[in-house]
Amino acid sequence: MTATYETQVPLKVYLHWSAGAYTTVFPDYHTNIKARRSLIKPWTRVAEVVRVHPYDRRLYHHTAYRNKDAVAISCCGAGNGYPILPQQIEVMCAEAARVCKQYNIPVDDQHIFTHGRAARIDNYFPERVDFDGKDEEFMGKIRYYLNRLHKGLPV
Repeated sequence: MTATYETQVPLKVYLHWSAGAYTTVFPDYHTNIKARRSLIKPWTRVAEVVRVHPYDRRLYHHTAYRNKDAVAISCCGAGNGYPILPQQIEVMCAEAARVCKQYNIPVDDQHIFTHGRAARIDNYFPERVDFDGKDEEFMGKIRYYLNRLHKGLPV
C-alpha cells in the first residue's frame, strides 16, 4: 500500500519552536532544526536541518486555523534547559529562504509568520511568546539568505 497525502502549493511560512529538547523531532512540522554538539569542537553546538515532510504536503497540526498552503519550520528546543540557539535561528532562516525561492513566496508580514504572531492575530493562546517580536529580524535574515541564493552563493 502506498502512502498518499493532500498536496499543497505553499503560500506562507510559519516559524516555530518545539518546546522540547534539541534532538526531539516532531512530525507536526515540515522541517525541524536540531542542535547537536560539534564533532570538531565538542564544547560548541551546530544546527542541522531535518526535513520530515515534503513542502508540498499539507500538514494539519502546526498553526491552528492556518495550515492550508503553509510550510512549518521549527527549531527543536525551548523546553526546560534547551534555549533556542543563534545557530538554529540562522539555519531556520536559511531554510525559509530556500522555501521562499522554491515557491516564489514574498518575504513580508503577509507571508512570513511566527506562530506567536499568528496566534495573536487569530486571538488564540495570546500569551504564546515563541519568537515574540522577532518577525522583522527573521524576515531580514530570510532576505539576506534569499539574496545569496539568487546570486548563486551558498547559504
